[in-house]
Amino acid sequence: NIIVGSFVTPEYAQSYAEYYKQQGYEPTIMKMEGTRFELVAAEGHKNFRAAVSRLEQFQDTVQIDAWLYIRQ
Repeated sequence: NIIVGSFVTPEYAQSYAEYYKQQGYEPTIMKMEGTRFELVAAEGHKNFRAAVSRLEQFQDTVQIDAWLYIRQ
């Protein structure tokens, strides 16, 4: 999952997800295991290599601070 934001306040996570939805993405909100944080993912990928490749493109063109969260 390409994470674009992490929030303790659920309303902030929802608002950020809505922003990415308006940009043409299909964002999801997920709980970060063992924390109170809700993560906003702009994209999800099943293949690790594809995710890493896409993350590099995403950081160059959309959000430099994006990162990967691997959920098993």
